[in-house]
Amino acid sequence: MRIATLEDTGLVEIHRAFLSAFSDYQVPMDMPLDAFTHHLESNSYLPSLSLGAFTQDGLAGFILSGRRKDRLYDCGTGILASHRGCGLGGRLFDSLLPLARDAGIRQCVLEVLQENEAAVRLYTGRGFRISRELKCTVSGGRVEPSGWPVSRTASLDRDECRQLWDGQGPSWQYDFDSLLPFPGRWIFLEARDDSGLIGYAASSPGGSLCQLAVRRDMRGLGIGRALTAAAQSLSNTGRLRMNNVGDEGLYGFLLHLGFRPAAMQWEMTLDL
Repeated sequence: MRIATLEDTGLVEIHRAFLSAFSDYQVPMDMPLDAFTHHLESNSYLPSLSLGAFTQDGLAGFILSGRRKDRLYDCGTGILASHRGCGLGGRLFDSLLPLARDAGIRQCVLEVLQENEAAVRLYTGRGFRISRELKCTVSGGRVEPSGWPVSRTASLDRDECRQLWDGQGPSWQYDFDSLLPFPGRWIFLEARDDSGLIGYAASSPGGSLCQLAVRRDMRGLGIGRALTAAAQSLSNTGRLRMNNVGDEGLYGFLLHLGFRPAAMQWEMTLDL
């Protein structure tokens, strides 16, 4: 078994290993190559800080990493079924952490399903700590619009939008650094009045609601409902899902709109 970076490994081979490793995952991960490529690009994938465990037959396991400044994100860690139970995940992390430290990384961040107890043990055993709970939801039916006017825009002003947030804001994969560099992949919606921005949403044509926020003094007036209904109307599937919801108020609002709870995750961090 040889552990090395993925700098010389093509995305087709990595994608093949990804599909195999996640074929029995608790959440379906049957991601075609173009969607997998978009996933890596939007999460700032960096092959030089991503590792693979290689056998003569190819990849047996991997850690796919994204970098933003001095933070490193786990875009996906997987071990093929034929190589599980021998500590390979631990070996990969034991190789990655000193590499990341030498590259100037100060913090590692990842998300893990709460029910994936083996993975949680792996991460806590390497020093990761739970930073927050993230909830995943799916729409239960058509969200009726409220009549509040909503407009589609080519992009969003991140500083203006952040003024509407409560708490920490979105997780890594739904942060502005994942969205704004790829405007053609996302749908941006705004609600404004004479005072400026009072609500916004970011979603994908496939129905992923990435961000949703309404200014605190304008909540309860139907603005969030209008934004959600507009995002749903622009979804190719006619449905929405919102993953990694870390704000309890937003989660409660989604349930009020008829969204159903799906998976529960932990966001975990490790300071190096």
